[in-house]
Amino acid sequence: AVAVLVDPTQWNRLLEQLEDLQDALDGLAALAEHRKDPSQATPLAEVLYELGISEHVLAEEAESYE
Repeated sequence: AVAVLVDPTQWNRLLEQLEDLQDALDGLAALAEHRKDPSQATPLAEVLYELGISEHVLAEEAESYE
């Protein structure tokens, strides 16, 4: 076993990056599934409704990544 001391700020940044990478992998997997069988896709509006997210909020979030 090995122990490494990491500054809490750096640790939090690493966790955020890991979460972003996992989200990207999930997105790529979903895209691959969609390409295999587009008829299985769920409309975005339905997904957002199920998650309780408005399209306006989604658009604002997307702008923050530009």
